[in-house]
Amino acid sequence: MLACQVSFAQDIGVAWMGQSGMANAVLVGVQDRLKEIAPSIRLDIHGELGSLEEMDAVVNKFASEKKAGQIILRSSGSVYLKDYPPSIPSFIGGNNHPVKLGTIKSMQSPEGLVTGVTYYVPIVDTIESFMLLHPYMDSILLLSSLEETGR
Repeated sequence: MLACQVSFAQDIGVAWMGQSGMANAVLVGVQDRLKEIAPSIRLDIHGELGSLEEMDAVVNKFASEKKAGQIILRSSGSVYLKDYPPSIPSFIGGNNHPVKLGTIKSMQSPEGLVTGVTYYVPIVDTIESFMLLHPYMDSILLLSSLEETGR
């Protein structure tokens, strides 16, 4: 548990594109934790934005209002930050592999104004966790399906 508390008021922007149960769940977790460790932080929330243009307007608003930082959720938000590098500190969350999305170069050492978390778990780690649960397993069968992409 983090021992320090922020005692001065700070505004943080929050944004994401599209509807997402994951983004809403992440936001609730962030809000709950901030109440404990930094009750003076105020979140300016803009969720379920309908387009890239709306996202761009909101992020530009965060920068022009000199927010202390921004939380950008979902993989689409991470891709947005890749294409439009932020001018304020940015935390990404609720997204898939940010290196493969092109948002950051390395999971071990973020650089620039972007850092965050991902729900991506390397397949090797997933298989190793199965093996910890079932130490006598000597093979694994992966069943998968491909979604029709229309291409």
